[in-house]
Amino acid sequence: LKDEERFRDDWIIPTVPLHLAFAVLTEVTGRRRLQWRRKPVLPNLFSGERDEIYSSLADFLCPANCPQPRRYCFYTKVKRRVSLLRRLADIDCQVAGEKLPSIILPSTQIGPGLGGFPLRRLLRIVDFVQKKCSGALLFSTACRCHGVTNILAGGE
Repeated sequence: LKDEERFRDDWIIPTVPLHLAFAVLTEVTGRRRLQWRRKPVLPNLFSGERDEIYSSLADFLCPANCPQPRRYCFYTKVKRRVSLLRRLADIDCQVAGEKLPSIILPSTQIGPGLGGFPLRRLLRIVDFVQKKCSGALLFSTACRCHGVTNILAGGE
């Protein structure tokens, strides 16, 4: 991130067993992650080893060639009422009696079974968090169907 102009148009394709964008956010902001006291109500939820939660609209293995249609599931053809992005935006998670804001980094399908996001999207979020979000917040990386979420502590 130190030479952001040079790499601004690059894409990040996470292939590591952690919430990579969140790891970057904690490193750059100097903030730590918080543990979930109560897991939110999300579909097919499970916990990871680094206080992250994973959620998915699918309870099956999605086909690699899924184009993420906006209004229905590519595999089942069932109409989708609400995308996972909307559900993540609406998570009701509180710390010290205050509902946390939810920031989502949208992931885009680049090829069959391969997703990522432009570095510039992550840079905008990092900048926004550093300048406008001093309190704790929820941070997710997600596509329309699958996502990962962590809680970022407030600045101290």
